[in-house]
Amino acid sequence: MNVIHKNNGLVSIVILNWNGLAFIKQCIESVLLQEYSKYEIIVVDNGSTDESINIVKENYPTITVIQNEKNLGFAQGMNIGIQASSGEYLLLLNEDAYLERNFILTGVLEFETDPKIGWAGGVVREMTSTKRCETVINTAFALRGRFQLKSIGTVHDRERSLIASPCAMLLRREALIDSAFESHNWLDSNYFAYWEDTDLGLRMLLRGWKCIYNPDMCVWHFVSGSVSGKQSLVDKPKRFRRMALRNRHSTIIKDVPSAVLIPLIPKLLFIEVLIIIYYAVFSFSTLICNFQAIGDTILNSRKLFRQRAIIQSRTQISPLEFKKFIQGVL
Repeated sequence: MNVIHKNNGLVSIVILNWNGLAFIKQCIESVLLQEYSKYEIIVVDNGSTDESINIVKENYPTITVIQNEKNLGFAQGMNIGIQASSGEYLLLLNEDAYLERNFILTGVLEFETDPKIGWAGGVVREMTSTKRCETVINTAFALRGRFQLKSIGTVHDRERSLIASPCAMLLRREALIDSAFESHNWLDSNYFAYWEDTDLGLRMLLRGWKCIYNPDMCVWHFVSGSVSGKQSLVDKPKRFRRMALRNRHSTIIKDVPSAVLIPLIPKLLFIEVLIIIYYAVFSFSTLICNFQAIGDTILNSRKLFRQRAIIQSRTQISPLEFKKFIQGVL
């Protein structure tokens, strides 16, 4: 795929907003205070019904605002912002995330050290309704053998990871374009929400791009602010539970090389049985969502395998390199 850097050194900051009245202004202010000054801000509103987008228009008239008529989901909302952007780098930012002053500068310096770094991120700390805390929510991620994200535990050490800072994804445009399996579908719009960051990280990894965790990059995050702070899967609305479970299946089908996936199939099937038993005991409504997700995956299987064929045919790393980012069975 051809790559055109419309503006070298420019960071295009795409903020996705959905009813973010409680968060959006503070998010934008954290951007305006950045030590790195070469940026543009694009706010994509996903059909908000509160006054959040009016706050943006009234207080920040120089910011580009794109208003969708309805909620198109995280992935497609961000894709619309990416399409409208012009920077060499992109920062995909949740409206409930707030950046430390050096976040962008430190990330851009990472990109300049190695042309194969496609993603830079850092430590994510807890944001409450009243203050920014020192509590670490997450750092860098690998995958468990059951294909759920697993924090690799580091806080103070710079290192390579699968993904980092999913609430504030600082990306090289070239890597984003190179990792896409469809034109203008950089984040898989079929996902709507959940797992789109993991899917992107795996596709970038398969193409040979690196993700670097730098502890000097800090972002505060009000976790799951768009769904009223409900962090646990079983506490989220049924629609979101179904999506999260479905997208996990889609990611495994699309992105895991056969040499890695085939030996894991017995373990994955065993884990699926355990998941069914767990939900049957502790959350019957989530069990129903799980079965619906399996049905969705079966219905979409032909499309998923077409996408898999494209993604796997473009792989630039060995299965052994891929396996380095999987830690343990559970």
